[in-house]
Amino acid sequence: MTDDSVGSIGETGTDAGEGRFRLRFGRKLRITFSKFVATSLLAMISSHLMVALLYWTHWTTAGVALTISYAAGVAVNYFGNRRWTWGRRGRAKFRTEVLPYLAVIGLYGAATVGVSKLLHMWVGPMVDGTAFRGIALNACVLVANALLLIPKFVGLDHVFGDRRLRRPATT
Repeated sequence: MTDDSVGSIGETGTDAGEGRFRLRFGRKLRITFSKFVATSLLAMISSHLMVALLYWTHWTTAGVALTISYAAGVAVNYFGNRRWTWGRRGRAKFRTEVLPYLAVIGLYGAATVGVSKLLHMWVGPMVDGTAFRGIALNACVLVANALLLIPKFVGLDHVFGDRRLRRPATT
């Protein structure tokens, strides 16, 4: 397998009978994923700042604060991933790029808000004080983002990835 390949599951080890399997990812996929994580962290930081502003100050409820904060990170995520992570230039086509992006991010956002809200319903009653409730909510969002990071990457790779580099399925 070349170093630029997308990735595969292969047998490793010194003995052929060892039977251990591990995932091997090519250099290009590792770089793309690293850029994706960095862009996602930047978008998440902007979202967390919005949660801190809205929720810690009691301006709104947890669900509304999470929804608004999620919307604050969408623009950072779109432009960062489109241009830097996947190297897309020029005008985006609404039907083939913007609409699928909104679908992936919409599903990811609904899942993140849902998982965060469920975690907060479980953790929230154990925490006293405004500052600690906000910290607990942010921790719930971090856990939800970590759980959903790989599905988000796969979805965005289908939106922004270079379809010419994809290998056809072999039988």
